[in-house]
Amino acid sequence: MNDLQRHNQNRWNNLVANKVVCSLPYLSITEEQAHNSISGHKWLGKLAGKKVLCLASGGGQQSMAFAKLGAEVSVTDLSDRQLEKDQEASDSNKLPIRIIQSDMRDFSHFQEDEFDIIYQPYSINYVPDVREVFDGIARCLKQDGIYYLMFHNPISHGSWTNGSWGGPWKPEELWRGHAYPIRHPYQEGLAIQYESPNWLYTDREGVEHSVPAPQEFKHTLSTMINGLLNRNMHILQFQECGLPSPEDMQEIGSWEHYQGHAAPWFEMWTKKKG
Repeated sequence: MNDLQRHNQNRWNNLVANKVVCSLPYLSITEEQAHNSISGHKWLGKLAGKKVLCLASGGGQQSMAFAKLGAEVSVTDLSDRQLEKDQEASDSNKLPIRIIQSDMRDFSHFQEDEFDIIYQPYSINYVPDVREVFDGIARCLKQDGIYYLMFHNPISHGSWTNGSWGGPWKPEELWRGHAYPIRHPYQEGLAIQYESPNWLYTDREGVEHSVPAPQEFKHTLSTMINGLLNRNMHILQFQECGLPSPEDMQEIGSWEHYQGHAAPWFEMWTKKKG
């Protein structure tokens, strides 16, 4: 394990200990809840019997949703504490899954053309180079298999200042009376540095936390889109994620106001073609 892997593993283990929302497992999940928690059902189709890899997706959420809908699920994550949540959810729901601790760039555990679906929620921005990830996906995904990916908008990634992960924002740090500034270069692989090194969030019990954040990296749209197209991954759908309604944008400098000016995340569905 290199220094970056060790750093991010430790940071994620600490986030899990502090009950960050993506580490709270689904200990009791219905089929309706499972269906609603997975993006892109029109591309994924019926899940019963399909082989699914939840890539860098520990926490006991996506793995349980796919398992509840009848898929044969494998889940990987660098954080052993995140994967403990998958095991906890698996035991609670009595839904078997395969759990593997590994870096998202390491596909040595899997066979060529093994999976019908590879599902990767927000995680790819934790590695500085996406090429090994995309190489592994292209090798392990079946013909006509689906790869779902969520990643940071590289434009908005350049304008965050305090790394607060959704608030509370400090409007005076962000809003300049007429615009949100872009502070960081549009540069592939750039290590993003925030003014505050911590994530600020409130857990489900209403307790506020300030926890040191993992290291993130910027990936440009050309890197993400061309990286997949060059590996015979055809784009089915590309869309913004997290856009608020106009009514929610009324408070200038708020998280919702910011989202309405620069969508924080993108989602992309792709299909492997010969």
